[in-house]
Amino acid sequence: METLATTHGAIHSARWFESKGVQLKTEDDGRVFPASNTSKSIVDCFLSTAGSLGIKVLLSTKALTVDANEAGFHIVECEGTRGDNQQNQQIHCKRLVICTGSAQKRSVQALLRDAGAEIRPVAPSLFSLQFSTTAASRFRGLEGVAVQDAGVKINAEKGVWKGSNLCTPQIRGPVLITHEGISGPAILRLSAWGAYQFQEVDYKAMLDINWAPYLTEKGMVNSIMEVPGGRANQPPVRRKAVGEVSPWPGVLPARLWQRLLEHADADGDLTSHLRQLSVFDSPGCKAILSQTPSVPVSQWPWRFFGKAEAAQALSKVMLPRITQDQISVAGRRTNKEEFVTAGGVDLNALDWKRMESRSRPGIHFAGEAVDVDGITGGFNFQGCWSSGYAAGVAAADSLYPKEAH
Repeated sequence: METLATTHGAIHSARWFESKGVQLKTEDDGRVFPASNTSKSIVDCFLSTAGSLGIKVLLSTKALTVDANEAGFHIVECEGTRGDNQQNQQIHCKRLVICTGSAQKRSVQALLRDAGAEIRPVAPSLFSLQFSTTAASRFRGLEGVAVQDAGVKINAEKGVWKGSNLCTPQIRGPVLITHEGISGPAILRLSAWGAYQFQEVDYKAMLDINWAPYLTEKGMVNSIMEVPGGRANQPPVRRKAVGEVSPWPGVLPARLWQRLLEHADADGDLTSHLRQLSVFDSPGCKAILSQTPSVPVSQWPWRFFGKAEAAQALSKVMLPRITQDQISVAGRRTNKEEFVTAGGVDLNALDWKRMESRSRPGIHFAGEAVDVDGITGGFNFQGCWSSGYAAGVAAADSLYPKEAH
């Protein structure tokens, strides 16, 4: 990709789109999107440009086979599927560029092999994950909760990957809890790094989740103590329940903080432990703690935790719950979810600078059909545009060597 980027990389693509009136925006993590926040802007741009260049597009037409004749032409056998009239036709060409998109379907793989391509194993990439039954119960009701900076990693010590040599990096980025599982840029990136491994274990795994990678024990104690007395630009919070107010507003959502707190106290051990601390011996504390049944920690008023001893006790229990959480997943989402395909046409069988088959000169491959895939945020599109540019220019140069491009 670095080789292709020298002739048509991200900068070239951005300039081309902007010359066509499509404005782009770059996120802090390097992801690029149309300023309109809709892919329709890109689709419309390509369609209008193709129309202005007189490019003929055959709709409702399926390419069936690729062959060659003695005259040196490549023959594409096509099946028209418009209406009830199905009629095969042949397209004869000196140069053929194949960019079918995902090589996941067997029919596409057959077409690629007809064209002389060697196919690397394929696997879905860039997908959201579905909770296991246990995790789904634990996170029920938190749909839509998002953490903007979380760390996610596959746990190779537990579950189906136990004892494997799998080593995936911890991915930092936004994480979103959905109706059925977990998503967001960090999860999509994790799926890209572990695409083949996820497929091998049927998408059953244990994830290590750090909901606050920046958090330290000292920082957590200080944050807890600051809530009752009032944090920077925040009023004191003394009477509200601990579970209603996150110590890190805007960073760790209150709904998630409450759920983590409740999960830590699921058997009541946390409440029992804190009740025994001398710091809660004051008459005001005893009046609340003496209620029957015992009031869980999540419902204690924040004023209980204004002192160091109480803050340290809560922090000692909650820090690992926040920074070393574990979630089991049991599947991937495919319905209306973004995903690409890892694998495809083997790059070793191509002249990389021309994206041309070494065994079948005159046939070029580009886009997602080729064994290149990246993380979310425009990188896969750029792979398509860079390889497509190289293939298109090489094909045009072969047919019209004197023409300037």
